[in-house]
Amino acid sequence: MNIFFLHSRPQLCAIYSMDIHVGKMINECCLMLSIAHYVLDGKEACKYRVLWPDNPKYHNWTATKWVRTNQKTYQWTIDYLKALCQEYEYRTGKTHMSSRFINALRALPDRIEKNRHSFLPQMYPAVGKNFSKKYWVPTLKEDGTQLTYEMPFGSGNIYSDWDTVATYRNYYIYEKSKLKSAGWTKRQPPLWYLNGLKEAGHV
Repeated sequence: MNIFFLHSRPQLCAIYSMDIHVGKMINECCLMLSIAHYVLDGKEACKYRVLWPDNPKYHNWTATKWVRTNQKTYQWTIDYLKALCQEYEYRTGKTHMSSRFINALRALPDRIEKNRHSFLPQMYPAVGKNFSKKYWVPTLKEDGTQLTYEMPFGSGNIYSDWDTVATYRNYYIYEKSKLKSAGWTKRQPPLWYLNGLKEAGHV
């Protein structure tokens, strides 16, 4: 599971997403928000919001832990989910089935921290089959405030930028542009994406 942090504002983050990720991220956001309730408040507290969060392998993925860090990160994800559902409807003319979970998921987990600073996680996307997992799956520290990870190529690598948005935009430009399904129905590709393709020599 992941969140494509293409902009710090959730509405633009959704608009900048490729078609293939708009629908996919709706399901993943619902799951991560449900896991927040499951982990923080227990299974019974989230039985009406739960999708399939009782599989422990999903609980400690970096994005999943970030969502439940505090009230602000949870709210950011809810706003992102709503924007993704609106974007899906705009592009396809259909309502995504998982949009029915939004109202239930608006409620904060009872035990989530309310007054902590919000931040975008510093993280590597998955960048190819030949990369060791230790290079692209960082972990939150126990207090949820920082991420620790190894830099495989040094600070100059396009995927080791400390700017989360820049990292994910580079991921789109250098990795996701290869997809046959890369596209934005009813929208123009983001300008940063087009400029990035030119700089990378992909056009």
